[in-house]
Formats: sequence, structure tokens, C-alpha cells
Amino acid sequence: MKHVIFLSAALPENLGDFVLKNELCNELSKLASVYALVDGSADGGCKLKGAVVLDKPEFVRKFLLCVLNPTIRVFIYLAPGGGGIRNTPFLASFRALRSLLPNAIFWCLRIKVVKLGVSSEESGPVKFSLYNWLLSSFRSFTGYRDTGSLTEGRNSGERHIALFPDLSFLLGSRCETSSEPNTVKRKFVCSFRECHFTLGFDRDYDSNIVGLLRGLVEAFERDEVVFCSQTRRDDVYVQKLGAECGDCSVERFFSYDIDSFLQFYSGFSYVVSNRLHVLLIAAFAGCVPIAIVSKEENRKIVSLFSDNDLEDLCIDVHSPDVLGEVKSIVNRGDTKYVRERIKDIANQNADEIVAILRKIHS
Repeated sequence: MKHVIFLSAALPENLGDFVLKNELCNELSKLASVYALVDGSADGGCKLKGAVVLDKPEFVRKFLLCVLNPTIRVFIYLAPGGGGIRNTPFLASFRALRSLLPNAIFWCLRIKVVKLGVSSEESGPVKFSLYNWLLSSFRSFTGYRDTGSLTEGRNSGERHIALFPDLSFLLGSRCETSSEPNTVKRKFVCSFRECHFTLGFDRDYDSNIVGLLRGLVEAFERDEVVFCSQTRRDDVYVQKLGAECGDCSVERFFSYDIDSFLQFYSGFSYVVSNRLHVLLIAAFAGCVPIAIVSKEENRKIVSLFSDNDLEDLCIDVHSPDVLGEVKSIVNRGDTKYVRERIKDIANQNADEIVAILRKIHS
């Protein structure tokens, strides 16, 4: 039976978001025909490799024709990434009904619904939820990108779930980076998102980040530390950090040009960030990724780094000596070894992604 895939997604708001959608479409196109609805961007504003991007009327028409064709097996892939676990009381909100109803209809029509790249969004203990159990029952497969989130998904009652590596590893498996150290040594690119915490003891996160970045500027000179905003949402905060650290240079990238980002990041030895896809994409370009995170609030990064044996590059922002831990990583001088590790990790995860997608469409 012929498989046809429909992907409905919001317009990517940053490069990381775009990479997930682009890599998914590229890989799925090897298994089936892929049609995408991306906020009416059929005019070419957002081109996804391997997918035919349609406007809404044409997307709906194509979808209905395929559903009515008994020789076609229809799959719906929800936008990759984002949260999946919520302590949502059953039928407690209109949002719950809005999610359950279409999934129930698709299930009745034998349409396979797949959600990939999910991470936990809850900060407190996750409890069993009839809403989560029902929603996941209507879906064919939900892929969690880290073991911590997967465990919480199971605790919440979700079904048909498994570990599914972050889709950006497909990009990493294709990147060719030199194993030789960068010609510019000890040069940092820093990119941070402003976090809005739910746990009171992380209220001083911002001041700790500023203290670390000021320390880097003092230790490695101002022109050795460059700030970068990879999304408009972060821009004001990143500009503020650059100003507070002595008017450091701030680069702004808001396009979907992956090659330009990789080339930019390849000019640095280290990337320091609390954004997962800044860390990963820069790592694929040859940077040593140093994650500065709250162990409670940034659990998806902590868990993903742990799953891939990169715990030594994940620093708790509340450590008594964050700057000292960053310096310790720099002083190890093992950038070549770290690059080789990351390349191996990307290849292993990419192989697992391909195997799972083939199994879904077998």
C-alpha cells in the first residue's frame, strides 16, 4: 500500500526549529510522498527539503483525496519538537477537547498520527492523566528525544511511546568538520534565551549568567567573546547581555540558511549556551559545546547530554565556580577528541532515526 505523509506545522521561528522540520521532511521523502502546510508559505518563504509545500486549500484538498483513496495509507506527522507531557486534568480545558477530538477522528479513519522530538514541559512531578492516556492512544507513535522525558511520559500514562533521537543529528551526520583545532584558539560564541522559571530557587539564574559571561570577557579578552541571537525572541536579551559585558559584538541570524550558520559557528572553538539547538548545530560545525543550565529547569538539555555521554560538557549554573568549570574544559585542550566524539554520536543517532522511521512505514 502506498504511503502518503502530511505535515502541518507553524512557520519555524528559528534555525533550530527549521532544522527539525527540514531534516524530518528530507528523511521521510525517501519513504513516501510528503506534503507540508507551513503557515501558508507555499510561496517559497519556507522550503522544506523533500516536501511539497502547499497553501491551506490545496493541502486540505490533497489530504481528503488521499483519505478517500483505499489504496493509500495516510500518515499525519505533527510538528517535531516541543513539549508533550502536561499535568492536564481530563477535560479540564477547551484545549484538551481541541486536541482529543481530531486525534480521535483520525484514529477512527485509520490515519496514523506521529509526533516526534518531544520533551517534558513540566517542572514538578508528573502524575497519571486520563487525558494523556487517551491522546496517546489515538496516536500511532510518539518519540521522546531524551530518557528523562520518556520516563515522565510513561509515568503520565502515555502509550505508544519510545526514545527517538533529536532530528538535528541527521544534519550532524552529514557535516564534515576538520579534526584539527581552530586557528583562533579559546574563542567563544555565546547565545542565551531568557528563561521564565516556575521554581523559585532559580530566580538568580540571570545574574549567574551575566557573572559567567563577564568572567569570560575578563579572562579571554572582549574580542574573543562574541554573542549571537539565533531567534528574534532572544534578540533583546542577547543584546542586553552583550551590553552588560562591555559592549561585546552581537551577531544576529534570523534566516533559514543552514550553511551560513555552520560557516559562522565553524570560526569558534567553543559555544556557550542554554539553547539546545545552538549547542548542537554549533557542535556539528566543530565547536565544543558547553551547556550552562539549571538542572531542574533545563532538564531536556541535561538529559540529552547525559544520554549521549556528554555530561562533562554540561555545567550547572548554580555551581559555586561556573567560570572555573568552563576554564577547566578549555584548559583540557581536547577539542579534537570532543569533535570526534560528537561526530560518532551524530552518526549513531542518525542511524537510529532512520531505522525507527523505516519501521513506522514498514
